[in-house]
Amino acid sequence: MSVLKTSPNKIDLIIPHLYLGDISAANDSQLLTDLNISHVLTIEDNELDFESFRKLESFQGMSRSASFVIAYIMLKEKQSAKKTLDQVRQKRFVRPNRGFYNQLCVFYDMDFKVSKDSIIYKKYLDDIHQRKLQLGMA
Repeated sequence: MSVLKTSPNKIDLIIPHLYLGDISAANDSQLLTDLNISHVLTIEDNELDFESFRKLESFQGMSRSASFVIAYIMLKEKQSAKKTLDQVRQKRFVRPNRGFYNQLCVFYDMDFKVSKDSIIYKKYLDDIHQRKLQLGMA
């Protein structure tokens, strides 16, 4: 059974053992059983453990959870945000928002390690602050 053909708007297999779907897929117990999915991780604003999931979902599965999937694959494959985004888009239409995409690029630039002490991270935060100042938001 091809996941893409049976439910293209609900869930897609991105890499072996990792699905990306929307909220309706997360709530479809028969679909989860059929696909042998034992864990569902709903992406919100919490810190997450890469090792604890097999299927990710957010409301549409296009930005927040897609960004997490991209970060996981970037880390696993040691590849750029652009390359990984292109790879994921071969399986599912995703569109991480600009902020998430910029964070993925910083993650790559920081060699897949997050450190608030990193000069790259500090520059990223400074750039955000400067943009907010320019927009009158700071």
